[in-house]
Amino acid sequence: MLRLNNPLSRIALALIFVSCFSMCKKHMADISPDDMIEIEQPDLIGVTKQINDAFGGYYISLPKHYSETKKTYPVLIFLHGLGQTGSGDSTDLTYLLNDGIGKVLDKKKFPPNFTVDGKTSSFIVVSPQFSVEPSNRQMVEMMTYIMTTYRGDQKRLYISGLSLGARLTTLMAGTYAKDFAAIVPISGVAVNPGIADRCKVIAENNLPVWAFHNQDDPLANLDDASNFINLIKGFNPPIMPRITIFNVYGHDAWTTALNPDYKENGKNMYEWMLQYSR
Repeated sequence: MLRLNNPLSRIALALIFVSCFSMCKKHMADISPDDMIEIEQPDLIGVTKQINDAFGGYYISLPKHYSETKKTYPVLIFLHGLGQTGSGDSTDLTYLLNDGIGKVLDKKKFPPNFTVDGKTSSFIVVSPQFSVEPSNRQMVEMMTYIMTTYRGDQKRLYISGLSLGARLTTLMAGTYAKDFAAIVPISGVAVNPGIADRCKVIAENNLPVWAFHNQDDPLANLDDASNFINLIKGFNPPIMPRITIFNVYGHDAWTTALNPDYKENGKNMYEWMLQYSR
């Protein structure tokens, strides 16, 4: 047994420590950045970029070590509500931090990683700002720009939104269902003519849907959201859509839905999305 009051013992312990430290450093050096698990909060960056007449800028949250990697990442596009419309300049962009996913990111509440089915992933999160309600074509242009500018995984592209953004989410899903891995509309759905056709497209393309809504929403009728879900169910998709109804008054179902601590069946909405890919 080594005795610490023996100078030789202290030297031996020091050598053991240095050896272990060196081996640990070598082990870390041998790990590719692509294999490292993100443990630091992601960076949130405001970008003014006139993508088209509707989209003039966006906030993007990149994994902390994004620049050191070569791999692709799952992408979450989050669409804001009417009250956050703006030009995309540095002043208007800050509206996106007042609500929705922008607020979660700005408050450092968005986890740097999620582990689902034994696989750990970190999101690229994009919150684009539009000045007018975008058309499907303008939406496609925006998403194409994001996916070609950043290393997004085409098989793990998710879309969500609140209020007007939820309506746009369901419109896009009903036209381009095969391009998304899952969608999460919150406090709104598109109810204009053609809803049955859109729901059929969603069901036939096996697009997972998780909707959130408040029981007493004065701005977006719960019956519309329930009808949207039931129409999809009527086409018997392999993955049945789901809806969570909060028994509260008000339009804001997103604060709870977007909270990473809110879980159903052991998964928050981000973990739920990551179950699915194209």
